[in-house]
Amino acid sequence: MAEAAGATETPYIQKVPKHIYEKQKYFQSIRDKPTFLKGPRDRFSSVLIPAGILLTVSVLMGRGVWNLAHGTGKRE
Repeated sequence: MAEAAGATETPYIQKVPKHIYEKQKYFQSIRDKPTFLKGPRDRFSSVLIPAGILLTVSVLMGRGVWNLAHGTGKRE
């Protein structure tokens, strides 16, 4: 198809707001924190949840070992 005379085609480039560049700089900068801990709620999802799961599993395994050693907690 023929293009209209005088019509110029602009390249596909979008203007990115300034606050996006600031967030990009924050996450891509070299800092002492690893990338997966840089966000505001990342410590909760990357540290506290796995620590809670580990604590729960440890308690349940300890309880099972205790019951095996003492012969309690059997189903009849």
